[in-house]
Amino acid sequence: DTFTLRQNARYATIKQKYRYLVYSTSAANSSVLSRRAQHEQRQTDEFGIDNQLEAQFASGQVAHTVIGGVDYKTSKDKQYLGRAGGSQYDIDWRSPTYGVSVDESVFSPATNEQQNLDQVGVYIQDQLSWRNWELLVSGRYDWAEVRTTDFTDASSTQQNDNKLTWRTGLLYAFDSGLSPYISYSTSFEPNLQTNRAPGVGPFDPSEGKQVEVGLKYQPDPNALMTLALYDLTQSNVATYNSAAGWFENSGKVRSKGVEAEAHATVFDNLNLIASYTYTDAETVNTTVVGTEGKTPARIPTHMASAFTSYTLPDGALKSLTAGVGVRYIGTSYGDAKNTFKVPAVDLYDAMVSYELGELNSSLKGAKVQFNVNNLANTKYVASCASDSACFYGIGRTVTATVNYAW
Repeated sequence: DTFTLRQNARYATIKQKYRYLVYSTSAANSSVLSRRAQHEQRQTDEFGIDNQLEAQFASGQVAHTVIGGVDYKTSKDKQYLGRAGGSQYDIDWRSPTYGVSVDESVFSPATNEQQNLDQVGVYIQDQLSWRNWELLVSGRYDWAEVRTTDFTDASSTQQNDNKLTWRTGLLYAFDSGLSPYISYSTSFEPNLQTNRAPGVGPFDPSEGKQVEVGLKYQPDPNALMTLALYDLTQSNVATYNSAAGWFENSGKVRSKGVEAEAHATVFDNLNLIASYTYTDAETVNTTVVGTEGKTPARIPTHMASAFTSYTLPDGALKSLTAGVGVRYIGTSYGDAKNTFKVPAVDLYDAMVSYELGELNSSLKGAKVQFNVNNLANTKYVASCASDSACFYGIGRTVTATVNYAW
């Protein structure tokens, strides 16, 4: 019997500041658009820790890998939105004048609140292996508390939820490398949306159920291909009501799709990865007029990616790895009523890494890596939530990481 104890911890702080002019209204048959100036600040602090114990043992001819654990996460999200209107912010789209001066001292707070989340989960999972069969059974119980404080009126609310979720899956591995499987899972997630109608309390948590069937093919240890079909239903989804300007906790969304992925190592040092996703999503139940039967905003129907990398096997630069790839993000609807679409885009990425142990044996286990996302610095609209809320995609981003394994 073998026991393994693991602990993972993560802390993150994210700070965001925005200053912008946003469309508000326009008169019929007029080219003048009324706008308001807004200043938005947001800071999110998150901490999570997961403690788990793994045990491997056999009962008769059945091998077990049992994992049990407790995890905890906490977050604090502070949001402030100040704004002001006025004719000085108007713009004529036929003859636009840019560079308007903004006086933030006259801003009034539209949002000034803080939301705290504390969530504890306990879980257990057993993976059973018998001959060519693999059976997975797991269960999880969560307790979540969400506290929201509105500083504009000194009010506060608290939402306490708990839920049992579980999943199971069955796989059969043929000697040919083919492995068909089927799985079923449920999910639970606290709903942290705070943009609600006046007088409406915290939203109920989002819950989901998913069925998946698929086929894995591994002709040799250097290649793996997976094809999966899934059917996912989510309830208590926060749906944006563009007419009212807030979210409603009434949505039920069903998503059906196909996912395909392939990994292969060619000539020992050339790695290839490719994937494709097709998603057919539909809002099947909602109180937001005009959105039932429509596709939710910000969900591309098609997504695909391909990436290749090569590692030098010997020489002065042994272990140096370089790679390039492309991502395709298909069209998506820009609002819940499906009145317009966001165009598709191709994005290119690159990476280079090096094992520092090749330079000095004392650095064995250390690895440095540079990633460049959106290599061409393509300017594009990533998604839209409504006709007055569209978001640019992230430009060229360079990330450097150093890993050490011991």
